[in-house]
Amino acid sequence: MGSKNSFWKKTKEFIKRNSYALVISFCVLVAFSVITTLSVADLYKDNNKVASTTQNQPEDSSKPEEDGKDVAPTSGETVIIFDCPVENCNESKEYAEDMVLEDKTSGVWKTHQGIDYAGTSEDKVFSVYDGTVESVEDSMMDGKIITIKHVGNLKTIYKSLGEVCVNEGDSVKKGEEIGKMGTSTNEQAEGVHLHFEVEKDGKLVDPDDYLATSAK
Repeated sequence: MGSKNSFWKKTKEFIKRNSYALVISFCVLVAFSVITTLSVADLYKDNNKVASTTQNQPEDSSKPEEDGKDVAPTSGETVIIFDCPVENCNESKEYAEDMVLEDKTSGVWKTHQGIDYAGTSEDKVFSVYDGTVESVEDSMMDGKIITIKHVGNLKTIYKSLGEVCVNEGDSVKKGEEIGKMGTSTNEQAEGVHLHFEVEKDGKLVDPDDYLATSAK
């Protein structure tokens, strides 16, 4: 009986000495419990909102598949492939936009935004694709020039011609003769040749991107 009384006496004395610390600890414990409960409730609510939004959001069927998956080509898209503008397709100078080549006439190293085909004054020049003759010019520097407009906002330009056998406004077919090779002051050192250019959306591009005879 004496031991039991002694235990409670010591307990009361401990509580009395540490009452302030015990009250603070209890308040902290209660506050922590309340905050934890509220946080869990908010997290559960947010997860339910996200799940609900995901389930109700319609799928975008118009977006093509990506990340390595096949995308269906656009229906009705025309694939344009040019024939070689000359019979022999003897390419003497390549297209060069990102590098410089030596211009034999001026001795200057510069870009070359077309393809040159060497030949003779009897070699015929052909339209590479169906189109309409947009212009026929006679330039002091580039010789006779024919520009033909094609579908797809494409134009082909034939420079350094010696003879021309079409007129502005004429409709021409792929493979139809439009003139003969000649010379030009601008590329005099190249001799008789055709300087052939391709324009897409108003900008000169690599003809090899469209030529069936391209090595690319």
